[in-house]
Amino acid sequence: MGIGMKKLTATVLALVLLLASLTSAFSVYAASVTPITKQAELTAALKNGGQYKITSAFVGAKEVPIENDVTIDGGGNEIRAIAAGMGAVLYQNEWIASDFSNVHFTGKEKQEIGIWVGAGTMTLNNCRVDGYSITTDRLAAFGVGGGGNLVLNNTVFENNSLY
Repeated sequence: MGIGMKKLTATVLALVLLLASLTSAFSVYAASVTPITKQAELTAALKNGGQYKITSAFVGAKEVPIENDVTIDGGGNEIRAIAAGMGAVLYQNEWIASDFSNVHFTGKEKQEIGIWVGAGTMTLNNCRVDGYSITTDRLAAFGVGGGGNLVLNNTVFENNSLY
């Protein structure tokens, strides 16, 4: 085998190894994002933390605590309040970070509060919040307590009412 052929073989082998490592890296990333298709999976995601993507048109939620750092890509899908009540649909009282992107949060009539951030930081990126009909004069679609931070990036609040 001549020197030119050895260089070509080495170059081809190097490219094959590079492509194999890139494919492996992308596979690990893709495997680390867990799909959410129903209420029980959303509840588990917010309890356990990690990276998730909502893959169904909507996922129901009722008084779900956010207990660990979590990132959820809604993929344009909906987290919908499924029952009216006194508690928040989602609530975060831990010193953690939750990050929601591309989620449509839909409220329900007579829901006392939509989402409560009592501690830590919740970030909403490209989200929409609508449909909360609040029945008291003290609460709203979102509430932020003394230890909580709510960061809004390109997020829209619409069709929420306060009585």
